Amino acid sequence: MAIYSEFGSMAELVRSVVDHGFDLLAAELASLELSHDPLANFYIAGQLTRAFARNHRHLYAVMFAAEQVGSVERRGEELLQGVETLQYMHQLCVSAYEAGLLKAGHPREITLHMWTLLHGHLMLELAGYMAWDASAERTFAQTIYRALLAFGADPVAAKWAVS
Repeated sequence: MAIYSEFGSMAELVRSVVDHGFDLLAAELASLELSHDPLANFYIAGQLTRAFARNHRHLYAVMFAAEQVGSVERRGEELLQGVETLQYMHQLCVSAYEAGLLKAGHPREITLHMWTLLHGHLMLELAGYMAWDASAERTFAQTIYRALLAFGADPVAAKWAVS
């Protein structure tokens, strides 16, 4: 009964939990000390997001609607919660693009592809399809590296960015 007194419904409770999760992630991203290397910043932000997902695995799954809570299924406008975390990735893409480090595609397209790769990797890792050891770390670094190459980054610069 306390939940309904405080939140009104299970759906509002889930919304509050998701908002809290995105607030935590956004605060962590905002506190990042970025490199002078725009390519390395993808890996730095990815590492932080990966650590967040691993430390808050169920919260992360609910935040990205991979897990349903009770009978509450997030859809429609509810999926716009946390859009600022995508905007953070977009700023990284714009910086690298404007510096001439990413040459293939438009920053918006690069943002969507980078976010898809990052999030897809994390969801597979959280689901247990990748080991939670050094091999998962190497695979994660290779995912970022190959994405940077696909968007026109210099291979040496991309390798340096994920080391």
